[in-house]
Amino acid sequence: MRYLSFLVFVSIFISCHKDPDPVTPPPPPAGILPTVTTSAVSSVTTTSAISGGNVSANGSSAVTERGVCWDITSNPVVTGNHTVDGSGTGIFTSNVNGLSPNTTYYLRAYAKNTQGVAYGNEVLFQTILPLPPGDTANQIFVTASSSSTGRSFLGYDKFKTKMWEITNFPSVSFWNTPVYENGKLYVASNASMLSLNAINGAVNWTYTNPNSLLNPKLKNDTIITAGSQIAPSANNAILLINKNTGNVIWSKVVTDQPVNTPTLIDGKVLCLTVNSTGTSMSLSAYDLVTKNLIWQKVVSGSFFTAVPPDMIVRNDSLIVFTASVLCLNKNTGASYWSAPLGTTDVHMYKNNLAFHDKNSGTVKILSLQTGNIILQSNPVTFTTVFTGVTYIYNDALYNNVADSVYCTSLIDGSLKWRKMYQTYAAPGSFKKFINVGNTVYGSRQFYNSNDESKLMILNAMDFTARDSMIIPKRNLDNFSILSSGGQFFRPTKNH
Repeated sequence: MRYLSFLVFVSIFISCHKDPDPVTPPPPPAGILPTVTTSAVSSVTTTSAISGGNVSANGSSAVTERGVCWDITSNPVVTGNHTVDGSGTGIFTSNVNGLSPNTTYYLRAYAKNTQGVAYGNEVLFQTILPLPPGDTANQIFVTASSSSTGRSFLGYDKFKTKMWEITNFPSVSFWNTPVYENGKLYVASNASMLSLNAINGAVNWTYTNPNSLLNPKLKNDTIITAGSQIAPSANNAILLINKNTGNVIWSKVVTDQPVNTPTLIDGKVLCLTVNSTGTSMSLSAYDLVTKNLIWQKVVSGSFFTAVPPDMIVRNDSLIVFTASVLCLNKNTGASYWSAPLGTTDVHMYKNNLAFHDKNSGTVKILSLQTGNIILQSNPVTFTTVFTGVTYIYNDALYNNVADSVYCTSLIDGSLKWRKMYQTYAAPGSFKKFINVGNTVYGSRQFYNSNDESKLMILNAMDFTARDSMIIPKRNLDNFSILSSGGQFFRPTKNH
């Protein structure tokens, strides 16, 4: 009996004693999004780029989708343009396609869980300009000089073969950059204006003038130019010439100062002159029909006389480039603002002005609205005071200092690269840059008349050599290029 009671006790004890339940971790707090960062953008082309991100934590639930999203405005969201690049945590890569060329985009990584969408840091990038294959110029027109043969005007085909040459002009003569239209060239020289056949150089007509003719520009059926001497003269005149016949259809004598730059717009002839000492500049507007003076403004100061000043019209503004840049109302001559310039090699850039200040060695962007500097790079140190021409391509400004080309970003002012050219023993420098497609043409200026001149043909992005064209025993003073698309490219500040 005692034994039986013991068994009952043991049975009850065993049945009453149970193993404890396994420990279950507490559920994570609700409402936590994933943690994600955005990778840098790389391999940018005209229409695509590569980015991605890193999901370092799920949050309160597993990541079901991840990728990148982008837009042309800040803070892009996944409901717009986006990629889907798997799920879960870890590093991922995203291929971004369908972009527009030469466009700024905002991009950030994203990751989804049941709580919502988390976004990484935002990055900014810009697609590049589309580049046509190879060199697209099919005609090249060059003015060149020699101590023995005077000055020449030459035409070359797309194979760099000389088609024609007009030569034996006096060494004191000069040719302005020609204007092209419908297979014809219109070019001004020391005392004449010529219309030429662009293929064979045959002269269609010649207009002669006692004074030097400057800066021909086409406007409808009219060529606008000016006759000018170093000193004021009764022959100083603004001229409108019929482009088909060479006959003068309008002229206005300007005797107070030599004429430098006329332009025709909205029924007005705008004229810019600088006196022979460079201490006074006059701006005038004449009515095209009546020839009456509408307004005139005289500005005193110190102006470049070796390089003629220039001007452009932007909406109702007249912008004048001299030692300073002046912005006026084109209809009344009223001043908006003025600012020091330090160069005459100025380019339009996104409705502002971009230039390399030769005095400070910096690249600057000047607002056309206010005249204030809105971007300025660090100065470029150089050992010579001579600085050459500039050129803008794909949000960068390329400027020449002696035998080097500097590439400066117009986005943040940083120096992207510098390329030195040590090809030639004789001292020299680039004289002009002209862009045709993805090719830049740069002439070489030499100080020894026995040197061969070269028209260097370079890649537009990094100025590596593509080709060159030799013009023996002559210095290249000027050149212009006709592309296969029919557009005529010429050295100008009015980009």
